[in-house]
Amino acid sequence: MTCTLRYGLWLVALLWSCCLQAAHTDVNLQLSHREARSGETIFAAIRLQMDPTWHTYWANGGDSGGPTVVEWELPDGIEAGPLQWPLPQRTEESGLVSYIYENEVLLIAPIQISATIKPGEKTLKAQVRWLECAALCIPARDEVEATIVVGNTSQSSPHAAAIAEWQGRVPQPNPALKISGTWQGSITNDSRELSITFAGFEGRGQPDFYPSPNTAYKVSAQSTLQSDGRLIKRVEKLKGEWPTTATGLAVFTQGQERRAFAVTVPLASVGEILNSEPQKRNSAYPFYWILCLAFIGGLILNIMPCVLPVIALKILGF
Repeated sequence: MTCTLRYGLWLVALLWSCCLQAAHTDVNLQLSHREARSGETIFAAIRLQMDPTWHTYWANGGDSGGPTVVEWELPDGIEAGPLQWPLPQRTEESGLVSYIYENEVLLIAPIQISATIKPGEKTLKAQVRWLECAALCIPARDEVEATIVVGNTSQSSPHAAAIAEWQGRVPQPNPALKISGTWQGSITNDSRELSITFAGFEGRGQPDFYPSPNTAYKVSAQSTLQSDGRLIKRVEKLKGEWPTTATGLAVFTQGQERRAFAVTVPLASVGEILNSEPQKRNSAYPFYWILCLAFIGGLILNIMPCVLPVIALKILGF
């Protein structure tokens, strides 16, 4: 009994020490301004600094992993916009594709200060949850905060330059890039293939599509590049109808250089794809052409040897 109790206490102590293990990612909140006017928009950055060999994940973690989640706790009169995600790295291991950040990343959110807010010092807080991975993955969380003075002046903070630099790493749309998608093949267990075409960037690197997360469908991280430049991905419908658009990043890799653009891919409607083949078959044989074929077929039948005696009898019958 004593041995069993001792072993149990040792196991509890081991588990407790694992739970108390420090996170491998340091997280803090940075603001672009130390002072701001009412009605002004500033920027907040959740800075994650990972230990060597450790990484966190993009908005879409890929086949393994999950995104960093930020839950804001803001004073009245201050609102946070959606996170802006810099371009992640694409990694593949054991057939699993992930979108990750290594070393450091700043996730940026616009902060809108109301025009009617009362002046004074304001404290911005956020609960941050993330998944950090190396040889194993550990969920972690922390609370971060920063202060700003709302008054009659606007003054940048020491973090403004770094925040602006990381904002420059957030992919933006490019009107020169024409991207489209079409469904191909049959639907199997609410899953089918999607063919993506990139026009306007031919010869500027190997294309890829990093899909944004969506609760209604999932675009696979795995992809196959065809010889004609089309990218084939698999889409799984999770609920509702098949999507008519897919959002994400169009990424072009040429050597060590990568260029990425935020895109919305228009998709051909499922009904159009499913009904296209029957329509082609019907349109290939219009009604007047069928009548012509029937007339020719009748003439051929009337001159066949087995029909000739019948023709004679018909004539004698008049």
